Amino acid sequence: MTVDVKNAGSRAGVETVQLYIHEKYAPVSTPVKQLRGFERVALEPGETKAVTIKLAPEDLQLLDIDMRWRVVPGDFEIMVGKSSAELPLQGVLKVTP
Repeated sequence: MTVDVKNAGSRAGVETVQLYIHEKYAPVSTPVKQLRGFERVALEPGETKAVTIKLAPEDLQLLDIDMRWRVVPGDFEIMVGKSSAELPLQGVLKVTP
């Protein structure tokens, strides 16, 4: 996933873009938000940079009832923002068998 990050301020700064997932209907209980990637980016005043965070199949695995790691087909909520409390970009990734 690639997002543009802009420094709208008058000073240089660093922003941390965070990517979280949540499987909507998992066969076992999962956290509401699982951090699956982040990237820190330094920005000059008014500067915009593209930030890419990649999701691999391993990022979608869960430990099933038989204690095996696997990817379960279903809908994964993808949430991106600067903190777990502020996730303005959201979408759904559908995983099919």
